[in-house]
Amino acid sequence: MRSARVGPEGGGEVLLDHTSEYGPRVLRVRGILLMNMTANLKEWGVYDRYLERVSSATRDELQSLIASSWVDIDTAMEHYEVSLGLGIDESRAEVAGERMGDRIGKTFLGLSLRAARKAGLEPLLFVLRRNDRLWDRMYQGGGTRVQRLGSKELLVEDRGNPLFSFEMFRFGVHAYWKTIAGLCCHDSEVTLPQRVPGDGGSLATRFSWR
Repeated sequence: MRSARVGPEGGGEVLLDHTSEYGPRVLRVRGILLMNMTANLKEWGVYDRYLERVSSATRDELQSLIASSWVDIDTAMEHYEVSLGLGIDESRAEVAGERMGDRIGKTFLGLSLRAARKAGLEPLLFVLRRNDRLWDRMYQGGGTRVQRLGSKELLVEDRGNPLFSFEMFRFGVHAYWKTIAGLCCHDSEVTLPQRVPGDGGSLATRFSWR
């Protein structure tokens, strides 16, 4: 599987245009997103410094998290802001993102892939056309849009998520999509997600496969 950097593009047939029942902006995220980052902070030996800087309310909430918890977006934002303030370099940020993406992709994707293969459908197309289900498992609020750019090329625009302002989180989104594409296809390319101009809460990712 390959990875490339390109800017967002528009046009093409719209296969999915989903906005959460909770509204156009993400209000809560799954605890698994924050649990992965906390594990990384412990591994890197900076968790104690993190606890000193984060607010007591956020600290208490994060220490009792389970993967399926819903976490308020302001708590999640503070978590990432404090984590990045600890001097985490880009290489570690990328590793953290890859771990997050790998775990989430493999956790939530199995049923969709089995359904696609049983029906004899193109797995990546099948999964992305149902990205609303994956989105709603991870976020309350925001939305996702999928467009067909060619016979085997798709554009996904995820919207309304303030966490997209953090580079580390964008690395995680990239790794998540690479995991999904890798599980669906033997030869695929996923662009590094690009922030949509004028909207820091949206990311555009392009997929192609053979």
